[in-house]
Amino acid sequence: TVVRVAPHARPEVVYNLHVEGTARYLVGACGVVVHNSPCSEAAEQAGVVYKRSNPITGKTYVGQSKSPSRFDARRGEHDRQLGVQHEYEILGTAPQGKELDVLEESMIRSHGGIERRGGTLSNRRHQMSDKRYREAGGTTGAPY
Repeated sequence: TVVRVAPHARPEVVYNLHVEGTARYLVGACGVVVHNSPCSEAAEQAGVVYKRSNPITGKTYVGQSKSPSRFDARRGEHDRQLGVQHEYEILGTAPQGKELDVLEESMIRSHGGIERRGGTLSNRRHQMSDKRYREAGGTTGAPY
């Protein structure tokens, strides 16, 4: 989401960077999403697991998006629905499906678990049951 555009009438040094092997990455303390162009089809089809932090309440949430472009859209949806500009951190990427679910569940567990079960995350539920998580190869123990 573009918050403000301000023209400056002075010359500025700029750099054109290319990061080998990475289609999207976050830059700066605000986590601005930038990307190499063109984005590869394989990178666009990888799911994203992220942590959303509310700078007012301090509450955190771990979620997933099915693609980098869906992650970009999801950020705006979270911010509009909850009325605050959150901080976002990409925790990892994985192919869509079971691998993405396992990654998200691993991050939910390693970041403290869900509040209603005594954890620290504002997630309403786990991504996978413990049985399904273990059967899919998940290894991170539950925090409670």
